[in-house]
Amino acid sequence: MRAVATKLISSRPSRAPASTGWTMHIGPQHFTKYLSGPSGRPATAQHYLKCLSCLGKFSTLDCLADQTDIPVKSLPINMNLKPQVVLYDGVCHLSNAGVHWLIKIDKEKRLSFCAVQSEVAKPYLQLCGLSQEDVLNRFLFVEGPGQFSQASTAALRMSMYLPFPYQVLSSLLIVLAPLRDSVYDYVARRRYKWFGRAKNYILPKEDVLDHFINRAEILSRYKQERGF
Repeated sequence: MRAVATKLISSRPSRAPASTGWTMHIGPQHFTKYLSGPSGRPATAQHYLKCLSCLGKFSTLDCLADQTDIPVKSLPINMNLKPQVVLYDGVCHLSNAGVHWLIKIDKEKRLSFCAVQSEVAKPYLQLCGLSQEDVLNRFLFVEGPGQFSQASTAALRMSMYLPFPYQVLSSLLIVLAPLRDSVYDYVARRRYKWFGRAKNYILPKEDVLDHFINRAEILSRYKQERGF
């Protein structure tokens, strides 16, 4: 039955997430109940279909079924996920400089950011089937459910959401990924030596916090550091 449900989910047409963000309409504690069936009994087709209808137009389970082996029960409760999110190495000075450069040119605020060391990054990592170490090596760009990229491909796909002339950079996607990533990896392996490393992930300035999905966590750290 689970295999049938997975096939049903995978066959659903993919839709681009709204630029204003997408939300799981039910939390994992709800669709886990449907997958398990009432009172812990094996789920029926009716329960699976009810789960699918609750998901509405978003295909979050596509990513779970096709790209990860992570049990649904292990995902955080009440996830509120956004598209076009950049997960970066928060302790790297080079990465932080890059994020602030993107914020400066992203006038329409189409991109959002989060340090991979943040608790808020965990559901994104889980849904993409990646570990924190994976993103420390190659930063992650999550465009929507089941749509993510890393390293040079992520950087070039991000440029699509930036104003002209930066969008032109996406034309470099025609260059073979191994060639592009070889340059990316060369710099990434030496970034701490060349640019330095902080002990904890670096807090962005308060005037740009609306660009960060972990804003509440950042504000909490600010309060702790100020002794409030």
